[in-house]
Amino acid sequence: MEEEIENGEGGITLGYIFRTVFSQKWLALIIAAVITVAGALGLYFMGKSGTVYSVSFVLQLPKTGEASTTSYTYPDGESFYFTDLISYENLMQVASRKDFEGIDVETMVKSNDISIIRSVDKLDEDSKDGVYDLNYTVKVKAKYFENEDKARSFIEAITAFPREYISQMNINYDQSLTSSKSAVTYDEQLTLLKNQAQYIQSKYGALIGAYGNEFVVGDGRTLGQCKNEVDAYVAKDLFGSLITRAKENSYIKSGTEEKIRYESELYSRKLALERAEETLKKLIEFQTNTGSTIIYDEIISLNREIATLNQEMEIIRGYLAAYSDESKIAPAEFEAEIAKVEATVAKFTEDIKPISSYVYGRVTKINFLNSRVVEVEGGRGIIMSAIISLIASIVIAAVVAFIVGWSKQKKVKIEKVVGMPVYGEAQLQIAAADESDDEEDKKE
Repeated sequence: MEEEIENGEGGITLGYIFRTVFSQKWLALIIAAVITVAGALGLYFMGKSGTVYSVSFVLQLPKTGEASTTSYTYPDGESFYFTDLISYENLMQVASRKDFEGIDVETMVKSNDISIIRSVDKLDEDSKDGVYDLNYTVKVKAKYFENEDKARSFIEAITAFPREYISQMNINYDQSLTSSKSAVTYDEQLTLLKNQAQYIQSKYGALIGAYGNEFVVGDGRTLGQCKNEVDAYVAKDLFGSLITRAKENSYIKSGTEEKIRYESELYSRKLALERAEETLKKLIEFQTNTGSTIIYDEIISLNREIATLNQEMEIIRGYLAAYSDESKIAPAEFEAEIAKVEATVAKFTEDIKPISSYVYGRVTKINFLNSRVVEVEGGRGIIMSAIISLIASIVIAAVVAFIVGWSKQKKVKIEKVVGMPVYGEAQLQIAAADESDDEEDKKE
C-alpha cells in the first residue's frame, strides 16, 4: 500500500490517517499540551502589550470661574488643569501607596502610555453659578498592572485627586478681620469689622445662589438659616452706633502702641503732602510759563489730594493731643462692647469655613460611566489565547504524529522486505497481501 501511496496510484484515506495518528497518540498529546500552554502564555503576554484599560467618569466640581476652559478654579483660588490628573507628581503620589507598589510610573509617563481626554457639560444653562459635569476618559496600557482589579483601583485613586484636594483645602475668609486688629482708630476698626460681616453675607449668598436656600449643612441648619443669622446681626448696625459714640466723645485707643501708630500715620501723610505740594508747584509754574491748559485737571486733582491730606493730618494731631487728656481715653465698657462685636464677627468667619467645606464636599462627586469601571480595549484575554493555542496545537500535533507514524510504518515494512528471502512465489504472496490491504482501505 505504501508503494501505491508513494507512486500516487492509491489515496490516503481518513481511516489510514486516524490509525497512523492514533498509533502516536502519546506523542500527539505531549506536543498538544506543550504547544497549548506555551502558545496560550505567549499569545496572552504578546496581546497584553497592546491592551488598554479605559475608564470614563463624570467629575462634578463646585462652579468657580469658566469651566469650559482647559482649567478650573477651586473655591480657594487655586487652578486645576485636567491634565493634572495624570501628571507625574500625581501618579507618583498614588503609586507611593502600599497597594500600588511595583507600578512603573517612570516608564508609563516617558512612554506616553497614559492619556486623558475631557468634555464639559453645564447642568444649568440659565445660571451663571452652579455645577458643571466634567467628563473624562483615562486610558493606560495594561502591561503595567497585574490584573484588571489593580488597574481599576489605580485609576480610581487618580480620579480622586480633585475631591481629595477640595476636602483638604483651607479657604481664607479673613477679608478684613485681621486688618481690624491693627486699625489706628475706632472708626477704622469698626468699619473693617462691618466690611468683614458683609463679606460673610456675600459668601453665604453665593452658596445659596449656587446650591439653594434649603441646602442642609453638617450641623442640620440650612444655608438660608446661616445667612439669616448674619443678616440679622448686620441689620442691628452696632458698628454704626459705636462709630458715632467714638466720634462724639473723641475716643482714642489707649496704649503706647496706638500712639506710635498715630505718629507713624502723621509722618507718612506729611511726606505725601510734601510730594503733592512740590508737584503742584511745578505744574503751576509750567502753566504760568506756557499758558497751557492741558494740565488743568491734574492741578485740580492735586489740590483735592492736598486738602484731604491736611484734613487727615488735623484729625491725627487731635488724636495725639488727646493722649494728654485722660477723658479722651475710651472707657473699659466701650472697649468691651467693641471686643464683643469683634468676637461675633470672628465667630461668623470661623463658622463659614466648615460649612463651605461641607457644601463643596457634598457637590463634588465622581460617577463612573461603566458598572465595571474599567473597559478593556484591544489585546487578547487568557481564555481566547488558550482557545487559539489549543486549535493550533491539535493541528500541529496531528501532523507531526502522522508524519512520525507513517515514517515508522514505512521503515518496518522495508525492514521486513529486506530481511526475507525473495522467491518468486513469496513475491506473489506479498503482492496479493498488499492488494487485499488496499481493497480494505478503499471499503473503509
